Amino acid sequence: MLIPLAAVAPLAPFDCCIIGSGPAGITLALDLAARGERVLLCEGGGFDFADESQDVYRGRVIGDPFPDLAFTRLRSFGGTSGLWGGVCRPLDAIDFEPKAHHPLAHWPIRKADLDPYLPRALTTLELPPLEADQPIPDTGFQRIHFGQSPPTRFGEVYRAAVAEHPNLYLCLNANATHVLADDRHVTGIALADFADGRTTAVARTYVLATGGIENSRLLLWSNEVSGGRVVKRPTSLGRYWMEHPHFTLADFVTYRPFTHVHFSLQAVRQRELGLLNCGLRFFHREDWPLQELIDDLARVAPDLAKRVRVEDATGAGRLRAAWEQEPRARNRIELSGHERDRFGVPRPLLHWTKSTEDLVTVQRTALAFGQLLVQADVGRMRARPWLLGEADFPDDDELVGNHHMGGTRMSSLPEHGVVDANLRVHGQPNLYVLGSSVFATGGHANPTLTIVQLAHRLADHLHAGGR
Repeated sequence: MLIPLAAVAPLAPFDCCIIGSGPAGITLALDLAARGERVLLCEGGGFDFADESQDVYRGRVIGDPFPDLAFTRLRSFGGTSGLWGGVCRPLDAIDFEPKAHHPLAHWPIRKADLDPYLPRALTTLELPPLEADQPIPDTGFQRIHFGQSPPTRFGEVYRAAVAEHPNLYLCLNANATHVLADDRHVTGIALADFADGRTTAVARTYVLATGGIENSRLLLWSNEVSGGRVVKRPTSLGRYWMEHPHFTLADFVTYRPFTHVHFSLQAVRQRELGLLNCGLRFFHREDWPLQELIDDLARVAPDLAKRVRVEDATGAGRLRAAWEQEPRARNRIELSGHERDRFGVPRPLLHWTKSTEDLVTVQRTALAFGQLLVQADVGRMRARPWLLGEADFPDDDELVGNHHMGGTRMSSLPEHGVVDANLRVHGQPNLYVLGSSVFATGGHANPTLTIVQLAHRLADHLHAGGR
């Protein structure tokens, strides 16, 4: 049911207070409410886009070229699912596992811990079962598959279910300004609306599901306001922030018919090469400069170029990649020292750069794929100069996937993260964080499916008495 800000205090205490109504928050809220729990779901915006709400998302990026923070997120009911393209894939098993070559690139849980929640997550995202990946024998590569959600616009698809559920209390334009805590636990969350109304949400359990930047921002500010009572071991708070770099790697010619296909290294080969995960996207393009590429090929392999010219199936296209960034403490969210939003909360500063290791991941994966094309005698690729180390990353490409991950990463120890394997903030008995900010690593897969799996898993944990 829909309630105004003034009704929050009289209806308290709730079993659970969830801040944020994106895929994470809505999934968790509906799951808990269906089990009889009284849930307060707070959304900082309204049902529809509004400039005054979206303005709260303004921030600044320091480092490599990066999209404007105010335009890569949506601050209204349904969250950034309103901008989502719908591409879905679970993380790979190797993404969760320890790696000798990257000691921080692992989770304290395994893929098997999330697999039971895949069917529910697929249903939530209106997806059929996913097609299995297909190893390519004796190559070290596999053909991989993605699911395509309609895409599910949570603000539209689940609006009635949320607004009409008798156990679910939805409060719009309820902006969480900070978390309140004493020495033992969290005692409430301060809320404010755009008409200067203020109140405190009180519940047994609190879940922050405000996104890959805002979860860190809210906790950083709450720690300042509370004198460190919210995140008691804040060494990693805001740090190990990650994206999926997205770039065009090469142009190619092939002499076998194909459409759009995706590849990645098999886990064994990935370990042998000491690399993080990288997804390759092989796009056929009818408008690509085939003749130019064949002429270029003739300069280095004239006999092959002659053959290519007469092949009926000759085609051209581009090789693109989205890949895993190494988790680095220097990539982080901080609070601005002089810019604040209308509620007095410091705006976020995102420090983000790509490392040498990030370049190595995509270089070596692409090189191995080029060798596969030669060995299989299906085509040749012409690498872009930046991939060969002859130029910087281009600043006119896609740049990133707008997949904001990390900052409140999951870890076994508080020195390496903010939440434990059950998403509970280390040292806090009743505060949880949900969303891509808890990702310990990002793999190469789009994060939404994993976020929804984590939401269903957290619902099971809370309902089973995990509080």
